[in-house]
Amino acid sequence: MRKLVISVMMAVLFLVGCSSNNEETLHNDQNDDINTSENLNDNEELDDNDGENNEEENEPYPMAEVVFSEVDEEPTLVDELDDTRMIKIDDEEIAGQAIVYGDGEVVSIKLNRTYRYDVDTKKVVWEARNWDSFSQMFSLKDGVLHYRGFSNLKGDVKTGDIVEKIEFDDEVGYENYVQYNEPYRIGLTNIGVQVTNEETDNTEQLIDGGDYIATALMENVAATELDNIVTTFDSETGEQLAEKEFEGTTEIFSRDGTDELYAIVDPVENQYGYNFILLDGTTLEEKASYFVNNANGGLYVANDVVFYYDPMEETIVALDGELTEELYRIEASVSGDPIYYTYGDSVYFIDHAPQEPSKQNLLQINAQTGEMEQFIQFPDMFIREFYILDDKMYVQIDGDGTEFEYYVIDEKDVHRSMDK
Repeated sequence: MRKLVISVMMAVLFLVGCSSNNEETLHNDQNDDINTSENLNDNEELDDNDGENNEEENEPYPMAEVVFSEVDEEPTLVDELDDTRMIKIDDEEIAGQAIVYGDGEVVSIKLNRTYRYDVDTKKVVWEARNWDSFSQMFSLKDGVLHYRGFSNLKGDVKTGDIVEKIEFDDEVGYENYVQYNEPYRIGLTNIGVQVTNEETDNTEQLIDGGDYIATALMENVAATELDNIVTTFDSETGEQLAEKEFEGTTEIFSRDGTDELYAIVDPVENQYGYNFILLDGTTLEEKASYFVNNANGGLYVANDVVFYYDPMEETIVALDGELTEELYRIEASVSGDPIYYTYGDSVYFIDHAPQEPSKQNLLQINAQTGEMEQFIQFPDMFIREFYILDDKMYVQIDGDGTEFEYYVIDEKDVHRSMDK
């Protein structure tokens, strides 16, 4: 009897073994290129160009030095700036949607007309009816102001004459969220994203859609991001070059002077943390990546430096362009969506003062070194608009009973001419 039981048990084990072998054979037939987990551990080759799992692959970089602290340093109050460095323009008769100031006179862009006034006497120097209302400011060079309203306009601030005016097609509508990388200009219209070579006036439609589409403009390549799908195009021909979808909310930035692109991805499974990925713009192949666990907002790229906010240390962190190390840290308060602005070698950062939301701080730093160049505080004010023309900062605030109120600030001489 015992022999019979043993024989039956051996038969059952044999059948189970055969069944297991058959299942394994079927599994292997369907997945010829898949190794066992043991072999994967022994011969791990990660071709993770999407950068979706890199958060598990890197150790945090050593923390860089805190080179400046909003908490420890005293800001300069904007109204205490020297008269040679700051002028306040808050007279409703001469202040418009946007202004340009120099040598005691102000060019004021209003809804239907543009004027140049003497600030002290309010005397009109010239009046123009063919300038557009203001929407986006670009530059002031040799006395020529370049901005966008319902058209793309260049006007002579000395005379009020129009130097150049690019009218947009009525069906397409005017361009919004415009970026420049000469000779190319990219913008979002009513029907999608288009890129223009301003030397040849050739315009190519890149992607259709009337809603917001994020863009980035490299040297010869343009990029769009919509629903976490990044697509790149040849800026000259409009030909699609590559496309890649990322798992998580994605923001894109161009890398200065290159055809490379940063995709910063917020993985869906993480409450905090971003995956910073450097991509070849023409192929979207990954060149470098770095996952940061303690990151929340404050994302920006400028002058080959990548910024994010570390809420645990309460610092703005600067990474090098290759994503290989931390360059420096700045102790600051970030409320979620701070204002960043780039001009020359400097990055400007505007947000609420630490633990004092009624005050806003403006920090001007050297992007490469983190050296603090200006630290100005605006007490009990809200900054509505900020732009820089010819090294002068224009800060529009919510005025006390005045529709438009400005501080114009220059590191050396705010009164120097705007005509040169």
